[in-house]
Amino acid sequence: MPDVFLKLPAADRREALAVAAADSGRPIHLLDKDALIDDVGAVSGGLRLVPGNNALTSLSVDYARMLDDGLLLGEAEPFENLLEQCRDLETRANSVK
Repeated sequence: MPDVFLKLPAADRREALAVAAADSGRPIHLLDKDALIDDVGAVSGGLRLVPGNNALTSLSVDYARMLDDGLLLGEAEPFENLLEQCRDLETRANSVK
């Protein structure tokens, strides 16, 4: 479902979320997360902690801004180290049968 949802134009995604919110009574921001998270895939060998290129670039920029703004306490882990830890955890979690 996440792939199909993300391929929709932004206006269609907003409309779909508004309809789902009206039907379910749940806030849109929670439904948006539901559309992006594949729970079944995550527990059946398809957990994805490290995003694709576009999202990865955005995360990198956001992390750099957090560092620049002093939002992280103590010595911050380099972004690439965090990614390696996430990749390792992703690999280990997906290898569990």
